[in-house]
Parts: sequence; C-alpha cells; structure tokens
Amino acid sequence: MPLFGQGGYIVYAGHITMLCALLACSLIDAEHWVIPLSVSYMAAGTGLIMSMIAGYWSAIGLAPPFGLVPYASSGSGAAALGAAAGLVVSLLLLKFGLLKRSFAEWEQDQIDNQKEANPSGQPTAVKDGKGLSVGIDINVRREMMREVAFLAPIVSGGVIFLLVLGGGGELGRWWQGIILEQKWMTGLLGSVFGFMIGGGVVWATRILGSLAFGREAMGLGDVHLMAAVGAVLGWAGATIAFFVAPFFGLGWALTRLALHRSREIPYGPFLSMGTLLVMVLYDMIVGYFAGAFTVPGAMP
Repeated sequence: MPLFGQGGYIVYAGHITMLCALLACSLIDAEHWVIPLSVSYMAAGTGLIMSMIAGYWSAIGLAPPFGLVPYASSGSGAAALGAAAGLVVSLLLLKFGLLKRSFAEWEQDQIDNQKEANPSGQPTAVKDGKGLSVGIDINVRREMMREVAFLAPIVSGGVIFLLVLGGGGELGRWWQGIILEQKWMTGLLGSVFGFMIGGGVVWATRILGSLAFGREAMGLGDVHLMAAVGAVLGWAGATIAFFVAPFFGLGWALTRLALHRSREIPYGPFLSMGTLLVMVLYDMIVGYFAGAFTVPGAMP
C-alpha cells in the first residue's frame, strides 16, 4: 500500500485498463471474429502515458529487463525511436498510394456486394463462421508480401537507429545521456519498444504462417492487441504472453474433442488469457526468467 500511494496507482490504472480492454476484445472476438482496433489503441495509449509518468516515481522500482512499467535502455530506446520513424514513413507511403493495403480488394469487393444486395448500406454479404465473405478468391501470399513491404521501413528504421545511437562514439554517448536524464523519454520509448515487439512477434507469425499454408494464420486484430499489451507490460511480458497463449488454445481444443459440441473460437481470447496469466503470476514469471534475460551487457 505505501508503494501504491507513492505512484503505484499510475501502474494500477494502466494495468486495469489493459484488463478491461482484454475482456472487451475477447468477448467481441469470440462473438464476431473481429477485434476492435479502437479498444487496442486506447489500451496502447494508456500504456504510453503510464510509462511517461511512472518514470518519475522511484518507488515503483524500474529495473530492466523486467519492471512494473516498460523501461528503455539506450539501445532499445534507439530501436524504438527508429521503428516509430519507420512507421510514420510506412503510413505516409500508404496514404499516398505508394504502398497498397493488404486485402484491400477483398474489402472493396465486400462493400460492393453489400451495396448491390442492399442499397440502404446494411451488411448483407454472406459470411462464413470466421467473419470472412464466402466466394471471394484471395491470393493470401501476395497480400502477405504487401505487409512485408509495409514493415520494411519499420524494421530498417529500428536497425539503423540502433546502430547509430545505440553504439559508442560521441553520438552514442549523447543519446545515453538523454536516456538517463529524461525519465519521461525512458518510459515512453520503453513502451514504444514493447508496442513494436509485442505486435511484431504476432505479425511475424502471421506472415510466416500465411506464406507457409496459403491462408491467413492470424488476424491483424491479434497484432494490434499484443502491441497494446507490449505498450503496457513491456516487450518481455508481451512476448511471454504470446508463447503462453497456445497452451490455452490446446486446452480448448481438447475440451472440444471431449465434448464433441464446443464451437470454434478465434485466437484473441487465448492471447488475452495468456496476458492475464503473465499479469497475475508476474513475480513468479520474473523470478523464473530473470536469469535468462539478465545477461551482462544485453539490451533490455
């Protein structure tokens, strides 16, 4: 309770907001096979604000690589800044038509079908159990290459900034000084780094799985959800939650097999349950994995 009164309430507000977002996204995803991006953005924004403010309360105990709020070193902060700059570039390229959105033709075809079937604009397209329109031929591998093109500036920006600012030399020492002095930037970039890694792990799985099997492996809603988790919990918490989630999926599959009547549900609820487990068993997980992540000189 003393820690709660000395700034811990900032962390509580961010984490309880994340739990509310996970609950909302899980219920909506289970019913409609879609994760509302606005909820994920709200949770991610809360994580960014929480991290900026929490850095000024020493009682919270920021300690890389694990802490109650995201924390950036000079290396991870440089990578986060470069990735954010790359994201801006990708969005501008998308806006001016130099990059094409994935599945844009499918979305336009769905809109046209709805208008043709119902001029009032009410959704009438025939959909399957996963919320996808039936009868539309999609080259999934081509769409994944569009997503790779979108991610290229983000990854390149992160690597370039890491090499330039995260290394030695005068520029590197200047950047390290900023990270040490500006606590709000330390928290903000830590949250941005968690956002990028949390979403990036899921997006990489989506792309690789889709290229391998020729069908969507995961939805972009899952990418945004885990990006929000990374913004609140940091890169390590989001990564561990992602690898815990399949065990919940396996449990549900075994339940369906045993009952012979349980319906299929999307992956979003499993990601949420994995995140909840990480949050509830935080101390135990930190104690178990701390040795693996605290390699001397490693980037937090």
